Amino acid sequence: MTQKITKLEVTNFIGITEATIEPKKMTVIRGENGKGKTSFIQAILAGFKGCGADKIKVGSDSSTIFLKTEEIELRRRITAKGSSITVKKDGMIMTKPQAYLDGLIGDFSFEPVKFFTMKPEEQTEHLLKAIPVKATLEQLKTWTRGLLTALEAYLPLHGLEAIAKAEETLYAARAADNSRVKTLESAMSEIESKIPASAKEFKPEELQTVMDQISKSKELRQERARLLAKKDELTGEEGLTSEEIESMEAKIDSKKKSLARMEEEHANIKTVDLGSMEKARAELVEKLRIIEEDISRASSSNQKKADAATHISYLTKEIEETGKYLGKAQSKMEDLKEQQKNLDLAATAINPLELAPLEAKLSQFREAQSYQRDLGRLEDMRAELKTVRESAEAKDKAVKTLQTAAPAEILTAAKMPVEGLAYSNGQFTLRGVPIQNLSTSEKAWLAVAVTRYLNKDYPIKAICLDGFESLDSKTQKAFMEEAAKDDFQYFITCVGDNELSVKTE
Repeated sequence: MTQKITKLEVTNFIGITEATIEPKKMTVIRGENGKGKTSFIQAILAGFKGCGADKIKVGSDSSTIFLKTEEIELRRRITAKGSSITVKKDGMIMTKPQAYLDGLIGDFSFEPVKFFTMKPEEQTEHLLKAIPVKATLEQLKTWTRGLLTALEAYLPLHGLEAIAKAEETLYAARAADNSRVKTLESAMSEIESKIPASAKEFKPEELQTVMDQISKSKELRQERARLLAKKDELTGEEGLTSEEIESMEAKIDSKKKSLARMEEEHANIKTVDLGSMEKARAELVEKLRIIEEDISRASSSNQKKADAATHISYLTKEIEETGKYLGKAQSKMEDLKEQQKNLDLAATAINPLELAPLEAKLSQFREAQSYQRDLGRLEDMRAELKTVRESAEAKDKAVKTLQTAAPAEILTAAKMPVEGLAYSNGQFTLRGVPIQNLSTSEKAWLAVAVTRYLNKDYPIKAICLDGFESLDSKTQKAFMEEAAKDDFQYFITCVGDNELSVKTE
């Protein structure tokens, strides 16, 4: 049942020392700034909802608010320790007064005058907050693209507040991703500036190939040195030099000549038949003395020939032995020459790669290898950069969805405070016209109509027009004409040149 405020008494509340008013349809409170005009409106809300000790007038210990409606009387006393409330209904004191009072009046959070003077984007935000909607868990999951967890915590909030909270969280996460992208790009740029191009083209198998080539080249060099050393050893063996062979051949030739002479002498020596001569001696005794000399000569000749034969036999044997030795020496010499030839061929066949170019290339490869860890870090950073960019892009899409599509979607199913009001593409329209393009009377109607809607379910219907003097006369007239069409009570504050005054009608 609708109730009207019929009386308000205030003592020591904010800017009011003591005042009493009896509100009617229109209550106009006028006075200089700082004289307590807005304090009356706050006193009404504090009477029903309560307030803190900060509302007690400076210099006072307590504040008292008395309110009377067509059904109840309430008295609230506010002290530094807290507040107390007494409510009487039909002359009876209520046992749970605050629970009853909580449902009697709105909170004046939507102020028509302020809404009228706001910028278009502020008006849009103010209207969004005035429309009670809830977001479902599935909606939040869809809008956030599964990028947020613990979305259940947002469900008790106003739908638009839940969207704003999710947007704020994702916005911060996107900012963190973008910051990480910049950090990674900076770090990668610094690393890349220090890495030579050769290191980027480095292949580990090429390093191993060069190392194998160097190792093989060193082995071949060692083998060639060994073969050449072996050749030198063979060349230095006894009796195998060409000079020694020539000397030996000369001795053999000399001995062959001696042998030939001896054989010739041997052939020329005449042998004598000693038996015949002995017989002749026996027969010719008389001739004994004559032929004794001949016998002596014959014996000497025979001995000489025997000695010559022995010498020939010795020389023949020596020549034969020397020839055999010479044959062996010549054969061994030929064999050694063949071995030397083979060693020369083997050493010549060994053609190891030049070490200097290989070692220079190895040095380059090792330098390139020293940058592989940085290149690996770069590869990891590229992978992370790709992931973070994708993450930032996904969050960016979710943020944009939460900024535009989500509010529009949630408001599509919501009941608008006034007929003809719609929300799309981030702005409100009234019967298809953006609210910033409405006429003065249409804006005044919209501001009052939204306030009526927000307070329609409260028994005490009160609307505050605080700061009414900020409107021009045409707009003030439009507001007053619109206010006259309903059964709400209006509390209007205006700045004036005189002391505080209250006019009701």
